[in-house]
Amino acid sequence: MLKYYAYRIAAVLAPLLPKRIGYLLVRAAGTLIYLLATKSRAGAVINARHALGKNATQKEIRRTVRRMFVNSATNYFELFRLPKLDLSRVDDVIHVVGYQHVQECLDRGQGIVLVTAHCGNFDVLAQYLAARGVGLTVPVEPVEPPQLLSLIRKLRGSKGLSYLPLGPSALRSMLRALKQGGVVAITADRDVQKNGRRVRFFGEETTLPVGYLELVKKSGAALIVALSARRGDGVIMGYVQPVLDLQNTGDREGDLDENMAKVVTLLEEHISTYPDQWVVFEPVWRPSDRASEQ
Repeated sequence: MLKYYAYRIAAVLAPLLPKRIGYLLVRAAGTLIYLLATKSRAGAVINARHALGKNATQKEIRRTVRRMFVNSATNYFELFRLPKLDLSRVDDVIHVVGYQHVQECLDRGQGIVLVTAHCGNFDVLAQYLAARGVGLTVPVEPVEPPQLLSLIRKLRGSKGLSYLPLGPSALRSMLRALKQGGVVAITADRDVQKNGRRVRFFGEETTLPVGYLELVKKSGAALIVALSARRGDGVIMGYVQPVLDLQNTGDREGDLDENMAKVVTLLEEHISTYPDQWVVFEPVWRPSDRASEQ
């Protein structure tokens, strides 16, 4: 409950702060959390080491991980300010490259599964759809206590987007939205439910979600990878790829492996470009060498 009340207070105060002062404060807060949150830092080190590649120095890894914490704190600051966002001025703070791929599907009434990652700030990027009157359904990881989950959903959905706790009812809602020509967003860089498929990610085997491919198959939706990153001036960039050409040979297992590999390649390219904005603090891979952690 302490975390819930902290979020409640932040949700009240953040919109009142001048943005420049707010960003200065969250930068300091992110650095402090980096120093104190040893478990989360250890997980981030594992993830950063993979994203940066085998030639990364310890100094590069430490700098990247610290920035991951700062970017995460910044994301929360922007989340707390979402209710204040003026949708009529969204294009001032969000720039999207490749949105025509989404619009073409919407124009022909085809549902879209947007595959994304915990990189940049997707909560802000999603408001680009809200500003254009596009319905978006997003399954979210349940958190405790329930009051905290309710608060986070309220903030994320303050402009009319639908954020649903993972579960059977969320699956039914997603399928219904897709069959009606709506958009569903799925994060694919972390196996939250621990039921993912084995895949090589940044050169090492792990498990990642595969449910988005099942959604596409059951609904007839298009699959589009859409990823975000924050520019140095604070603008949130969106990078929307063309509709993914999925393999469908009839070999279910082979098709899943091939199609998942296509998605993972796009995730790797984006995350390796913005490793300090990949805000995942639980290890995506099972650590094999705890002694090498920082």
